Amino acid sequence: MIRLNRYNYTVGDTWLSQLSPAEMASLLGYVPPRMDLSHLSEVESDRAPPPPPPSAYDYRSMGMVTPPKDQRNCGSCWCFAGTGMFESRILIEGGPEYDLSEENVLSCNIFNAGCSGGNDFIVTTYLTKYGGSLESCAPYDGTDGTPCADCDIMKRLCGWRIVGSNLDSEDPAKILVVKDALLRFGPVFVSMNASAPGFSLYTGGVFEYWVNGSVNHTVLIVGWDSIRKCQHL
Repeated sequence: MIRLNRYNYTVGDTWLSQLSPAEMASLLGYVPPRMDLSHLSEVESDRAPPPPPPSAYDYRSMGMVTPPKDQRNCGSCWCFAGTGMFESRILIEGGPEYDLSEENVLSCNIFNAGCSGGNDFIVTTYLTKYGGSLESCAPYDGTDGTPCADCDIMKRLCGWRIVGSNLDSEDPAKILVVKDALLRFGPVFVSMNASAPGFSLYTGGVFEYWVNGSVNHTVLIVGWDSIRKCQHL
């Protein structure tokens, strides 16, 4: 499939490739919100067109993104992407670096969203209304049914925005929207279709799968590299 479509990524044996289809599906916990976002425009009418972006940009090299974490056998990708986005925004605004608790978001949100799935609206609603507490107070256990812990709040999310919808395209204009959002706001929470045959076998390069399909997974985009043709997810 990679050769026929001239995709730019490589595959091999990974720990994900050893999972059964049911085990792999349990990790894909993004459940889109029940609302129509098709009317949203990716272009702000009152803002001048953005300048050309640099050829490469990486929040990791600037120390503005926290380390990746393991969601274990739980469909909590939505929670990790949202919490990671919040941690990065705190760093961009001067810090300090927090290891915030995904568990408290999972255990305390009013929607009862947990390992069976959630979305960006649930995690941002929680972080706006209640805020983020430390991982040390409510450690992540990767299971449902954990009681909500009474933890001190370190920071509350003061605002967030939807960058756009249906941006999974090779259209340069849509790619520019994502790059502009990265430059203006920091790492971006995105949903994707992770049911592609090569996703669990991915070992490097730019992952591609240009087919129609529902989104079921979330990641955090932290930059791009047009020179090496490698986007960091």
